[in-house]
Amino acid sequence: MSVTRCVCADVSFERVLALREELDPKHELSEDEAISLIRRRTGAGSSCATCHPYLRVCLRTGWASVPVLTGEQIAELGGCRGPRSARSTDSRGA
Repeated sequence: MSVTRCVCADVSFERVLALREELDPKHELSEDEAISLIRRRTGAGSSCATCHPYLRVCLRTGWASVPVLTGEQIAELGGCRGPRSARSTDSRGA
């Protein structure tokens, strides 16, 4: 089993890789800058953030099909840092 896209935005990792080559052919942008640019252009990674570690693997390796990662691997890649994880806790402390 593998992950091949950002499901929320319906953007394939093939599209992500093609866009990276189009916008940053020499790979001069940092990984975070590339992901930010891809997010702005496609919406990939801008909703639930589950694809964030997979986007990182995709960009690091050039793989358009990334094996499902373990929790440990996801943590090593920085986890899922999306809009929800950046929010502070609500008034109930949840």
